[in-house]
Amino acid sequence: MIGITMDAHMASQTIRATYGPRWRWLAPWRHAGAKRVFANRRKAAQLLLLIYKQRMANSQNGDKSADGIQWLLDAHKGNMTLEQLADEQAFISVASIHTSTATLTHLLYDILAHPEYIPELVEEIKGSLKDDGRWTKQNLTKLKKLDSFMKESQRLNPIGMGRYNSDHCQDVS
Repeated sequence: MIGITMDAHMASQTIRATYGPRWRWLAPWRHAGAKRVFANRRKAAQLLLLIYKQRMANSQNGDKSADGIQWLLDAHKGNMTLEQLADEQAFISVASIHTSTATLTHLLYDILAHPEYIPELVEEIKGSLKDDGRWTKQNLTKLKKLDSFMKESQRLNPIGMGRYNSDHCQDVS
């Protein structure tokens, strides 16, 4: 899915730079990036074909799975084509990649902005790994301070909320 995200992003940038608004309708037939995006959509639909057929057959029996694909099908009340399902899955993947990246970026910036917390967080991490030296689910549950720092970072930097910081602007008059 990362490849789909990169192809779509690059295609949109180059199409906007290459074609004016009046001529963008030509891009699906002329632009190599747009052709890759459409090829990715076809491939995603092929990968989902078996699952899609299974789910459509199971919905007639009232048998439903508990996952994201079923959630999308239920949200569209069973009136979703295979291509629409592939598009929705790609959209969710793009959104998850961007939100994860933004969350991690804000976390790193917040740690760099508050270096006084680094020794304490490093000590906690070392303490949780001292038993077996591996990252396990049990070891992750021991990271209370890191968890708290991450939650505070997310509280201060919510995804999708733009911020204007006048401290970083210069007076150009």
